[in-house]
Amino acid sequence: MLFETHVEAEAASVLASHSPSAVVAVPIFEAPDESIACFRTILRHTPAIVPMLVVDDGSTDRSAIDALHELAAADINRDRLVLVYSKRQNVGFVDSANLIFSLCGRADVTLVNSDVEVAAGWFTGLQAAARASTLTASASALSNNGGILSTPNRNEPSPNLPHGLTLEDVAARIAAGSPRLRPRIPTAVGHCVYIRRLALDAVGLFDLQFSPGYEEEVDWSRRAESMGFAHVAADDVYVFHKGGASFGESPILLEQRRRNLHELSRRYPYHLTDVRDVEKDATSPLACSLLASRRSIGGLNVVVDGMCLGRHQTGTQTLVVNLTRALANEGKVRSIRLLIPGDLPDYAESVLGSVEKVSMIRTFVGSRSLGEAADVVLRPYQLSSISEVEWLRGLGDRLVLVQLDLIAYGDPAYFAGYYEWQAYKDLQRLGLRVADGVGFISDTVRVQSRRESLVSDDSLTRVLHLGVDEGHAASHGEARPARCEALSSSFLLVLGATFLHKNRVWTLKLTEELLRRRWQGHLVLAGPSPSYGSSQHAEREYLRTHPGIARSVIDLGPVTSAEKEWLYRHSALVLYPTLTEGFGMVPFEAATYGTPCLSTRQGSLDEVMPSDMLTLDSLDISRASDLVLRILEDQEVREKMVAALVARRSEYHWERTGSEMSDLLWASTGRPRSNVVALEGPRDRVTLRPVRRGRWVRRVVDPVATSARRSPSVQTTLLPPTTVRGRLARRLYHRLIGDP
Repeated sequence: MLFETHVEAEAASVLASHSPSAVVAVPIFEAPDESIACFRTILRHTPAIVPMLVVDDGSTDRSAIDALHELAAADINRDRLVLVYSKRQNVGFVDSANLIFSLCGRADVTLVNSDVEVAAGWFTGLQAAARASTLTASASALSNNGGILSTPNRNEPSPNLPHGLTLEDVAARIAAGSPRLRPRIPTAVGHCVYIRRLALDAVGLFDLQFSPGYEEEVDWSRRAESMGFAHVAADDVYVFHKGGASFGESPILLEQRRRNLHELSRRYPYHLTDVRDVEKDATSPLACSLLASRRSIGGLNVVVDGMCLGRHQTGTQTLVVNLTRALANEGKVRSIRLLIPGDLPDYAESVLGSVEKVSMIRTFVGSRSLGEAADVVLRPYQLSSISEVEWLRGLGDRLVLVQLDLIAYGDPAYFAGYYEWQAYKDLQRLGLRVADGVGFISDTVRVQSRRESLVSDDSLTRVLHLGVDEGHAASHGEARPARCEALSSSFLLVLGATFLHKNRVWTLKLTEELLRRRWQGHLVLAGPSPSYGSSQHAEREYLRTHPGIARSVIDLGPVTSAEKEWLYRHSALVLYPTLTEGFGMVPFEAATYGTPCLSTRQGSLDEVMPSDMLTLDSLDISRASDLVLRILEDQEVREKMVAALVARRSEYHWERTGSEMSDLLWASTGRPRSNVVALEGPRDRVTLRPVRRGRWVRRVVDPVATSARRSPSVQTTLLPPTTVRGRLARRLYHRLIGDP
């Protein structure tokens, strides 16, 4: 039913008879096609108990009113009256809005431009945002053409909906993905705004000096703000706004707009500067809500730092490659740009070469020529320099880091000296606070990080359950290492870098005891050696002083993926006597090839390993020897150990990792960006930008530093740790770009 009148008092009386808490009001002038679309969507998507008031400001074309009659007659579920009040001549938007405020009595008012279309949930979302605080004067909707509330292109109007999506699609996605921060904004945005009656009572109506329109809602908003009210964005509400359908762009109106802007600047000299700052602020709740709306519409645009993808494949490279593919399979992710230092290695090509969402970008640390900014930049392994943090932070709106462990953080032996160790610790502390989200590969590492205050209680953190299944890794084929031609299947295997915490010297002592008990076999050591914190010297010294076991020990050094596969498949038992781990992949890799692994439960291993599996509960050589011989001699024990790991492995798969990481990336875009750029350190303040670096530093020093970090031999040659030249060079380098 449609009630139509030319008498203001009658319209007010009809509205008052229903005692509404809020009224939806649409002032119209010409633009019949836009008005009809507006009426249709409002009637379809607004609760039936909410009255709708249409004020015709002297339109000469009656087709919109005729259409409204038809729509109202067809709306049999609406038990409140839809009212139309027609004026005899056009007086402008400001007069019409003030009339609406008066006719609605004690009700709140939702003003909707006639060239706006709404979708499901729009009214309840606006009302909830406006009433979330007693201090709120207005709540405005996001839109394709909404000034500072424009999305998906921030601060830039878009004439159309995103390609392939309907208004209902976009609105539903934004509502589902909204953080509902209801961020504060400088003024109401008039295309679709809910205004509370309390604010109207306190502030008054729109100022007629701004007639016929433009900036009247800004003036009203600034007056309300000066009285203690706030204006918010309903960041879970999206409407389509065509823009300019009623006003047009005549010279008279353009001049009126110029005068209104001048008057606004005279009254509020801070206004334009305030709006510009709001537009540029990347750390505000508004920026967060707009980012959340953008990724909700189109999916996450992710940059993954794969600069570690060099020739050799270790656990870190396996993580980066498999995680990237798993993320690409997630529906929340639209595209992934994988940053690589050169050609994609074969082990990565076999996994990622055919993934459509993933594109490779060859680059260097410091490069800014990567195209559009990402929604999220993901560094899935630990930081090595402050220059990396600064660079990665600049590539996207959010930065998410993965902390693999705190081994180096707590061990100065892994560095050239105390200064370098402290610099590394400062880097970890600052990096994890700069990050907008942090993933840990075990709860053990997360607990340790909180204990060290590396992350705060309100930091966004997640535990990622890494994939330990074969995942998408293709078989490289078996390749017997050159020094293993004469090996039988009775050899023991120790696989991993020669870090001190890997406890490789202990395996030499174990081998000596096994040989003393007349075991006949070999110990095979495989893995690269780091520049610092290596047990290689101690291993060689032990073998020199115990020549009886030297012929039974084969140290292969670094091995290829194909060689590693052969070693796993043909060894009798894998030893993993590590003293600390962030996760511990080796036992699961061994089980993949049907080989048992005797491991400790140190660090995160106690969390990850099967609770009923046979493990090293002591590092006593005699007891460990008994255990090793038992495993080697009892096939049933071997099979049970492998079966336990295989069963546990089903809980750790890359699809789960990808889903958990996708949720972390999504959540990071639903929180305001971190504004941390400095922390107090033990000796000095640690800053994200320690110095002003020139172009030559970025182009010359950074690539050299990156190369040095990846190659221990290059690092040792350029910066020899035991010489005065090396120490001075390291200190100079640290001062230049802040690397540890």
